[in-house]
Amino acid sequence: MPQPRYAGVEATLRRRITRGTYKRGDCLPSEKHLAEEFNVSRFTVREALRRLNDSGLISRQQGARSSVTGTTQESTYSLSVAAAEDLQQYAYDTYLDISDITKFQAKAPLARFLRCREKKEWLLVSGVRKDASTGRVVEYTEVYLWAEFEPHIPEITARGLPIHRQIEDKLHLSASNIRQEISAIAMPENAASVLGCEPGSAGLEIVRRYFGTRGRAFEVARNVHPAGAFTYAQDFQRRDVATE
Repeated sequence: MPQPRYAGVEATLRRRITRGTYKRGDCLPSEKHLAEEFNVSRFTVREALRRLNDSGLISRQQGARSSVTGTTQESTYSLSVAAAEDLQQYAYDTYLDISDITKFQAKAPLARFLRCREKKEWLLVSGVRKDASTGRVVEYTEVYLWAEFEPHIPEITARGLPIHRQIEDKLHLSASNIRQEISAIAMPENAASVLGCEPGSAGLEIVRRYFGTRGRAFEVARNVHPAGAFTYAQDFQRRDVATE
């Protein structure tokens, strides 16, 4: 799925900064120059620069060119999960910056991924999840939802709670079971463009499926992280060992 044009500008500038093309203290080209280089509007360039500023890589001042203030972001984001409720805390610590919402009919192989019949209608909510305190991009996110949720999208994607909890609170559809799958993957092009890494490079994919009481997944969330940028920790308690 095509990404917003500002995302491509942001990803290219992010790569130039992290690779040292633009070093700490250097000024970026002017908005006019960047707009001409990428063949986009100055509004698009400003949005890309705003996102780089929010992630701490550049500094922007009124009437002056943006300057590089950092060459890398913090190396890892760590999520420790012991129960489903810990996913709610993750939603408080981060927020989903939605870039696109699309309605579509699932065709193979996506229908197989969603485990539904072909041509079933879904909504795709895509964007990046950011650290609430720093604005740093944590992951690329795709959330697949039943198409019948479309009239309720603004209320079930509001910042502050996981989408599945907002579906539960507002639509009274509870997730009786959450299945999580973690895979090592080659970085897909659409995720690489917003994470500032190379397509095909090592990545981590976490897929969570939220099942209702009838055993059908009403939400499938796919999260993609660059290699080395995310740590997922989980504790297991043995039932056959007494604890002090």
